[in-house]
Amino acid sequence: MLRFDMLRLVEDRKFISAADMDRMTPNERADALNASVCRTWDEVPEPYRSKFSAEIDEMAKRFERRD
Repeated sequence: MLRFDMLRLVEDRKFISAADMDRMTPNERADALNASVCRTWDEVPEPYRSKFSAEIDEMAKRFERRD
C-alpha cells in the first residue's frame, strides 16, 4: 500500500521533462526547481515523512550510541 501511495503522490506532481527545461528560460528553470524543494520537515508529504522516520529509527537501533 505504501508504494501505491508514493506513486500517487509522484503522479500528482507536475512532471517537467528535460525537453521542457530546454524550452524554459534560466529563471523559469530556477523557479521550477525551487518550487520542487522541501525546505522544512512539514513540507515533506506523507508517506515519505513516515517512511523516512521509520528507516531512521531502524538504523538508530542497529548502531550503538557513543555518548
